[in-house]
Amino acid sequence: VEGAKAGDKGALALRPEQVAIGPRLTAGEGNHFAGKVFDFLYLGDVTVYVVELPNGSRVEAMLPNSAPGRAKFFEAGDAVEIGWPFDAGRFLID
Repeated sequence: VEGAKAGDKGALALRPEQVAIGPRLTAGEGNHFAGKVFDFLYLGDVTVYVVELPNGSRVEAMLPNSAPGRAKFFEAGDAVEIGWPFDAGRFLID
C-alpha cells in the first residue's frame, strides 16, 4: 500500500461489490481469506453478506441474486472464502 509500512494501523475501505464470495475460491492474484457468514441481508436483486474472519474482522460481500444457473445462498455460520483484487480497496492510515 502506497505510503504505508508494515505495522501501520488503519482501516481498509472496500466496496462490497468488489468482494468475491463462495464456498471455495480459486487462488489467484489478490487478497484471499477464509471466514464464516456472520449475517446477511437479502435486497431483492442482491444479497449482502457479512463475513467474519478468524481474527474477528468483518468484511461485507455483495452477491447478485440473478446469476445464471442455480443460485447458491449462504446462511449464518456457513464457511466461505472471500477475495478481492489488490487494487480494489484503499488503506486509510490512522
